[in-house]
Amino acid sequence: MKYFAIAFTTHALAGKVFAMRCATSPTKDDFHALVEHFLALSPRDRILRFGRLVSAADICSTVESILRNPRDALLVHEPMRDLAGVMHMSYKGSIALLGLSVASWARGQGIGSLLLQRAVLFAQLRETKIVYVRKLSSNPEMRRLAQRMGLNVAWSPNASCTQLELPLGTANPFLGRRGEDRLTLADKFLCASINSIALGSARKSADKQLPLN
Repeated sequence: MKYFAIAFTTHALAGKVFAMRCATSPTKDDFHALVEHFLALSPRDRILRFGRLVSAADICSTVESILRNPRDALLVHEPMRDLAGVMHMSYKGSIALLGLSVASWARGQGIGSLLLQRAVLFAQLRETKIVYVRKLSSNPEMRRLAQRMGLNVAWSPNASCTQLELPLGTANPFLGRRGEDRLTLADKFLCASINSIALGSARKSADKQLPLN
């Protein structure tokens, strides 16, 4: 089924009704629209979305990957225009990776918030506690958006640093009141550090549970 969700509402002005902007899961018919959306991103936005400057061939490969798992993606369609935004979740073992982009002409309209909210729902359905984002440490807009939603945010102040800076998001009953209950959005660069911390915590917990001789 193509339609995952319908977002926003129709607008009436001076007796005129405008078409509804909608959010859908992708189909093969969206291939060219997805490619055009990613090609239209500025060099900085491509780096933030893909982690590096990518070629047209790389973008086509990414789109093919998205279309192989359409339930993990969401597109925001603007009537009579190109795609306004794209969100895609990919999984490798216990690692969840989020890719999110909004067209330059569509920013400031709540599209990024909508897509990030859906990403949180996708993660919660899989009981995922940490979602990684490429270049999050270089993306203050994404970090601010996540914190406004009440997410924890883990990022590094510079590319050579592996120390975590994890300011807690604001209280949000939907995500859990305690910081440890909330989903964490983390820079992909910190994946190894976070896994090491989690492994150390698990070992300490296991040691505490060992029976005394």
